Amino acid sequence: MKNKIELLAPAGNLDICKAVINAGADAVYLGGKSFSARAYAGNLSTDEVIQAIEYAHLRGAFIYLTLNTLLKENETDKVIPFLTPLYEAGLDGVIVQDYGCMKLIREVFPDLHVHASTQMAVMTGYFAGKLKNMGIKRVVLPREMTLDEIKSIYDKTGLELEVFIHGALCYSYSGLCLFSSMHGSRSGNRGSCAQPCRLKFTSDDKTERLLCTKDIAGLRLIPDLIEAGAASLKIEGRMKNVYYAAGVTHIYRKYIDKYYSCGAGAFSSKEINEDIEKLAALYNRGLFSEGLLKGDKGKILMSLDRPNNRGVAALKTETNVKGHCSFRALLKINPGDVFEISPGNSFTSGKSLSPGDIMEVDLPARHILKKGDLLYRMNDARLQSFIDEEFISKNKKISVDMDLVLKTGEASLLKLVHKQSGCSTEVRGEEVQKARNQGADEEELKKRMLKLGGTDFVCESLNIKADKGIFISNGGLNELRRRGLTDLTDKVLSLSKKNKNTGKLKKSNFLFANSGKNVIISGCMPEGVSFSVLVNTADQLRAVAGSEGVERVYVSIPVLREYSDLNTFEGYASLNNLLSGSQKKFYAAMPHFFRERHICLCEEDMELALKFEPEGFLIRSLDQLAALESYLVKTDRVRPYKIVTDYQVYAYNSLSADFICNLVRTAGFVPEVFTAPVELTGREMSDIRYPDDIGTEAVCYGRMVLMVSEHCVAKTMDRCRKEGRPMAITGEKGDKYLVSPDCRYCNNVIYDSVPLDLLNEFKDSSIRRYRLEFTDETMQETDMVLKHLTGDTSADDPGGKKARFYTGIL
Repeated sequence: MKNKIELLAPAGNLDICKAVINAGADAVYLGGKSFSARAYAGNLSTDEVIQAIEYAHLRGAFIYLTLNTLLKENETDKVIPFLTPLYEAGLDGVIVQDYGCMKLIREVFPDLHVHASTQMAVMTGYFAGKLKNMGIKRVVLPREMTLDEIKSIYDKTGLELEVFIHGALCYSYSGLCLFSSMHGSRSGNRGSCAQPCRLKFTSDDKTERLLCTKDIAGLRLIPDLIEAGAASLKIEGRMKNVYYAAGVTHIYRKYIDKYYSCGAGAFSSKEINEDIEKLAALYNRGLFSEGLLKGDKGKILMSLDRPNNRGVAALKTETNVKGHCSFRALLKINPGDVFEISPGNSFTSGKSLSPGDIMEVDLPARHILKKGDLLYRMNDARLQSFIDEEFISKNKKISVDMDLVLKTGEASLLKLVHKQSGCSTEVRGEEVQKARNQGADEEELKKRMLKLGGTDFVCESLNIKADKGIFISNGGLNELRRRGLTDLTDKVLSLSKKNKNTGKLKKSNFLFANSGKNVIISGCMPEGVSFSVLVNTADQLRAVAGSEGVERVYVSIPVLREYSDLNTFEGYASLNNLLSGSQKKFYAAMPHFFRERHICLCEEDMELALKFEPEGFLIRSLDQLAALESYLVKTDRVRPYKIVTDYQVYAYNSLSADFICNLVRTAGFVPEVFTAPVELTGREMSDIRYPDDIGTEAVCYGRMVLMVSEHCVAKTMDRCRKEGRPMAITGEKGDKYLVSPDCRYCNNVIYDSVPLDLLNEFKDSSIRRYRLEFTDETMQETDMVLKHLTGDTSADDPGGKKARFYTGIL
């Protein structure tokens, strides 16, 4: 049997960190005061992180630091000073999203374990294998992965895979959501997501929380995940309180241990149901689902009526006479339990009740409660008391073995062994005397040595070798024990500490070598302005072909499919003639979706695109880049295609741009253009230094992709007909968002309600390449926008919004 799977728990502060370790966590992930994807969690100061490391290491646990935000150009030089004292204190690993941050840490701290965050959206064995070759220790998989995909990636790479087992589920793939950023300046990629997916949306006059998912509870799937090759089971919840974090950890610890001691057959449905009720009592959003681990989709995953903690149904209304209410208990009620009457209104139980008992309460008459109405328990006082007593109020003990040697005329000797690490120490103390009267016997010495009540240590075995008729003072034994435990503590902590001055720049991998001189964008761009266009319909393509101001065209796979004719090459020639006649460069735009289960579909799309002989590819992820490399090798194609990375392949800073550029080159392609991140201001875009032979372009028009989602709005609304018809959902402020399903991949893209229009803003920046993106525009609308944005003053202004160009994001 391979190494026991890790249980990884969240901590928003130091007290929670200690509590989850006390509750059985093998490792804890937490954030410091900077670069954390939970900016509104308590987070820890540098001193507190060091305390957490020491507390964990003494108890055999690990601490992983979250550095999982995208870094702006002016922040990259702050990472190493922030990380250095934590590295020196023995930090076990760091979780990163930003490619530049990953590059920097691997260069400066090559022996520090780096985990690729779920926000890096690594979805296939192709890119996971690349990361492993670069020295990345672990990949945190997206919450959308199925059990089969997890096993496939593990079998291909042998890489450590971290999988979410419990907690919140985002509607969009983490890291690929710009909804909060585009509507309020709070970016999920910067740790300050406002969770617009939890709001109400209307479609077909029906208003529900169409994007609000239930929380995951994967208790039953622990055996499947272990057998699929997962190395770590992760509990979500750095924003949650100590009762949630410790309570959930305790329950999952129980079942992991049960699996390894008794096997999956020991999992009793009755016991699991009882423990899921406890999990629900701690926090549940719409009760629970098992997420997408088994491929489930649709309503089963959604909490359509409530965005926050639902609690557990506990009381059923029997009567209500002018506020004097009687309720029948549905489960055991404890003094101190809190029941919600309506959002923001609750009352507390003053006594115990058994199921079926009646509770009578006087409530304000404004609360309209009818017979049969359910009240939900929001706080379970008994469960909280248990968690408080077992995991919050007392620390987990540190196990040691002791050997005490007492020989007459020699210094007393104490040998100690730290059980978790095997680290040992020896200390000598007071000289052992011959007793004047009756000497100390072994039982007396044992009793004196085991006085550890004022410490965090517990002695699992004590071996005493003592001469007969000896004397040693109580103070001497106490001092010997104190010094021994202090010395053992220092030695255990020193095992993981790093020497100072080790954090110097070390090039650890050729992929991280800078490709050449970096210059400001304006220094490497042509004097003139060039336009590129992304089209998603054949009508849009025909409009673009007639526009004189466009240099390159990114054609989506569905459009290529319209033009293709698998029996003849008429379709291919038709498209190529259309574009070559207008002297436009043609690039194939890969789908927004690509994950392990899509490999066959993606290869079909690649083959289709290659038959049209494109100049290059617009890629939406580095998974696609790695897969394209593999497919070209497999099909014996060696042409060095040009690569344009889309704005969700985040080149937020110079280090990230350099990493992506080198990855493209080592895959055998020509890196041609970066798409500037749409979350940045014009000034921040211009601050990024790109390799001197690579261009950058910025989206100046188009509906931004707000979400790339495995979920399906149509399926949630029982409207899935596998026809791929776009639909609209309307937000609470009247904004209409375009939902564009791709039934071939069984995914959705959700586009912004209003397109950007930033051309005038870009004119005063150093950016000289602009992209127009068309989604649902007609041929006439496409033609009008092209004329306006390429200089025809007679065309109407499309009236788009200015996005983050001036305001920026948090």
